[in-house]
Amino acid sequence: MDTLKDMAAHSGFLREYEKLRHVIMALVRLRLDLHRQEGRVVTVFLVGHSLGGAVSYFLAMDLASARRVDPSRPGSHVPLLERKPKVYTFGSPRPGNAAFRSVYNMLVPDTYRIVAGRDLVPAVPPSWGYRQLGREVWFDNTGTATFVMSWAMRHILPPRDDVNCHFMQEYYSRMGKAFRKDERYNEEFLSAFRTRAVVRDALRE
Repeated sequence: MDTLKDMAAHSGFLREYEKLRHVIMALVRLRLDLHRQEGRVVTVFLVGHSLGGAVSYFLAMDLASARRVDPSRPGSHVPLLERKPKVYTFGSPRPGNAAFRSVYNMLVPDTYRIVAGRDLVPAVPPSWGYRQLGREVWFDNTGTATFVMSWAMRHILPPRDDVNCHFMQEYYSRMGKAFRKDERYNEEFLSAFRTRAVVRDALRE
């Protein structure tokens, strides 16, 4: 229980989530109710870049801990989701302290935090008060992915000091290269934004 008492989140990131929380949770609950009526079990995927990544963490934690009334047993509650949410973030900042990370990683174990090269945003706010969440996947400029499993490995990688690596087109470029290197895929790397010139050019690099 001490871990819960010690939890602290970045006030700015949390405030951004709180602006959206009511609307998002209402929409998610509505969609889940519709799927339940159809007999489907849903997996929720959350994706965000930069501040959107930090907001995704708060929503994931909310969804993973939320309860709903059990219609088969009046007065009792069951988890809102039958499956834990899956989270993919790109260049996300550190959202909370060590206690926050411990609780989050227990509630949302399928979290993948993607970092492009020397992107500086994943290194802020400072590590003395804040921690990153989930499992880091680091992409170099050739599209090669490294799963960062330890503190020691993290410090072998290049420093996080380049804002130019933070732009979403940089992430598109590196993931496009990774996609093309995988022999299982022969088709183009698809994106809902592929018609935009900046994304189309990034995917062709």
